[in-house]
Amino acid sequence: MPLKPKAVLLTPIAYRQRRLGGLVLASPCAISAREQSIVDRLAVQLGVTLHNLRQFGEMKLLSEQLRVHGAEIHITDRQLEEADRLPVEALSVLGGWR
Repeated sequence: MPLKPKAVLLTPIAYRQRRLGGLVLASPCAISAREQSIVDRLAVQLGVTLHNLRQFGEMKLLSEQLRVHGAEIHITDRQLEEADRLPVEALSVLGGWR
């Protein structure tokens, strides 16, 4: 059954003055001021939620990058520890010391 709205409400979804989208409500009857207030508060909550989801995604990416860099540092550290254990003569054979 198609909806034939008598009222349409468009409320912006924003977070800290940055527009993220819009919430559209079509109603078969007039929208009261109380209902509009509820929709406005819902839009604010949606803005915070969308912002938090984006922040979470960015933090997840940064966490993965830190994990990879930490693993690289660990490998380099182990290589340096192994090189530190080599006698000076072995280093000269490798072309490092004379």
